[in-house]
Amino acid sequence: MPSTLRHALMAIFFTLFMICTAHAAETSTGFYFDSPDGAHKLALGARYHGEATSVTQRPLQQGDLSWMLAYEYHEEIAFWQIALGYAPKSQTDKEARVLTPEINLIFKDGIYRLGVGGLMSHVSAEKSEWTDLHWQAIMGISIPLGPRISVDLYGYYLFHKWDEIAKGSDNALEASLFLALQF
Repeated sequence: MPSTLRHALMAIFFTLFMICTAHAAETSTGFYFDSPDGAHKLALGARYHGEATSVTQRPLQQGDLSWMLAYEYHEEIAFWQIALGYAPKSQTDKEARVLTPEINLIFKDGIYRLGVGGLMSHVSAEKSEWTDLHWQAIMGISIPLGPRISVDLYGYYLFHKWDEIAKGSDNALEASLFLALQF
């Protein structure tokens, strides 16, 4: 990705992040959780991977899929998301199974979502090993299908180090789709 485009995307992300968090802090009611009864969500989904070459030992590349399970604890303006991804095989290493735990802090405003998170992958192949810690910027929407069910679509910008967020072509774009149940 050209550096000008990368800088423009990061500027847009930062601007939307600041607007969402400022607007969400002003509002007193959340989109889903107007009562304390619905502060939790459980979500199942899939994640489409890009190739993050800056993350060492990660066998996932462009086109690989992971199955995802996520738990979310919601407050008025934001929520914590703890997720686990499982990729039974990848295009580069058919024998490797990849488990990826992640934790994300996501701000919400209506249907819009914006946040950051950290993740590491455990690769089980001939020998098991953990990848380096890497980070993701998250942007998404949550479309309600009823009072307790939603479809959540997220886009991720994966990067290895915060000081290299806008430079280098080693970073990846990824996407996920979840079906979520509030309880």
